[in-house]
Amino acid sequence: MVTRRRFLQWGAASVVIAGAGSLMTTWDDPPHPAQFPPPDGGWQILQPQQQAFWLALAPAVLHPLWPASMPQQHVERFLHQLDGMLANLAHEQQESLNLLLQALRKRLFRHVIAGVSHPWQEATRQEVEAFLQDWRHSSLTHLRAGYQGLKTVVFAAWYADKQTWPHIGYPGPPHLKK
Repeated sequence: MVTRRRFLQWGAASVVIAGAGSLMTTWDDPPHPAQFPPPDGGWQILQPQQQAFWLALAPAVLHPLWPASMPQQHVERFLHQLDGMLANLAHEQQESLNLLLQALRKRLFRHVIAGVSHPWQEATRQEVEAFLQDWRHSSLTHLRAGYQGLKTVVFAAWYADKQTWPHIGYPGPPHLKK
């Protein structure tokens, strides 16, 4: 039999849990306009609010290849390459990545799981590197998989650009004679 005291305890616990859940789902960063407008045809999959995350992540993953003062057109080209890479992922991978990016937009979750308490556009390269290293060496399989996935997407987008090839001594694919 449920006593009045137990009923009130359950009610209070339910209110706290619902409030915490509501807080976690709505505590997003304030809207931040896209740093780069979409290309003529629009983005294939890259959402404008995700640009800040990818632009915080890329310098940390690609250091020292990503210069501190990257020219605007190179950053835009990277975002377009990234958009193409994301669009070519399998549907399940796109959904998983989107869930991860949505979670990392939430301040509380980002602070707890990534150690970054402010919006991504304010994160330093060192903060992002620390977050990536924490995930890389985590005892949680999902965080290690997240690290590998994020790193792989950034590398794929970067090296898909032919203009990055000379920097690593890659002459490009062989030309076939007809």
